[in-house]
This record gives sequence, structure tokens and C-alpha cells, in this order.
Amino acid sequence: MYIKLILKLLSLFDYVNKIKVINFFKKKIKKNLEVFIDVGAHNGETIRIFNKYFDIKKFYAFEASPINFEVLRKKIKKSSYPIVEIFNFALGQKQEILYLNQFKESQSSTFLPFNENSKYLKRKRIILSPYSKNFFLKKNKIQIKRLDNFLDHKELKL
Repeated sequence: MYIKLILKLLSLFDYVNKIKVINFFKKKIKKNLEVFIDVGAHNGETIRIFNKYFDIKKFYAFEASPINFEVLRKKIKKSSYPIVEIFNFALGQKQEILYLNQFKESQSSTFLPFNENSKYLKRKRIILSPYSKNFFLKKNKIQIKRLDNFLDHKELKL
């Protein structure tokens, strides 16, 4: 239970950053959007926040992690969001297969090499380690696709 509380607190810090992003976009774009593309949709936090502040007709959400994708799928299914299509692959510069380092604290998952000595992971380990001995879960083989190919397939022009 304590670990869930810690993860909620970490999400709260992330939420503060998302509000800064929302304020930036409020100044730069109009309130009505035809399409919103969420790359690295995680558990749908950005979809929820942007849906609250903007009138968006269609969301396309991409989440590479199979674990996070399943959480996202369940949340979207229960939600009252406008039309949201979700995809379980990553977007990148070229079509390829990469390995995603999946962590228990799923917001830390990354395609970058796993560096146990990074300051970021050391801080998280200090917070989480008394309650979670294994920080790293596994490597997941992930398909990477190009956004331009996806847009062509959907016949979207940006």
C-alpha cells in the first residue's frame, strides 16, 4: 500500500509539470483541435488533462509498453473521452525493433540503456527501495513505426 501512495505522489509532481505544458499550449493554440497525437501515452494522463482544457475531436495515443498499454486500454474503455484510438507500438525515426527497459515504476521505463548509477534512478530507489527490492522488471521487444507512415495510412494531413 505504501508503494502505491509513493507512486501517486510521484504522479502528482508529474501533474504539476503537465499543468505548465497546458498553460504553454493555451497561449499557442486555439481551443478546438481536430487531432491530438499522444506519443508515450502511459496510462492516459495527458489525454485526460488535454481533454479537460481543449475541445479535441480525435485522439491517437501510442504506448510502447505492453504493461502500460493494458492499463491505458482499460482506462480508455471506462472513460467518456471523445474518440480515442490507442496503439501498442512506439514512434521513431525509422521502422525497427528495439528493446524497452520496463520498470516497476512504469513512468521510468525507457528505450535508453539501463544506467543503475543515474541520479534519477538513485533518487527513485531511495524513495522506493525499502518497499520494492527489484526496480527493473524486464526488457520488452517493441515495434517502432514512423509517424509519417501512420499519418499516410490514416489519410491525415498535419
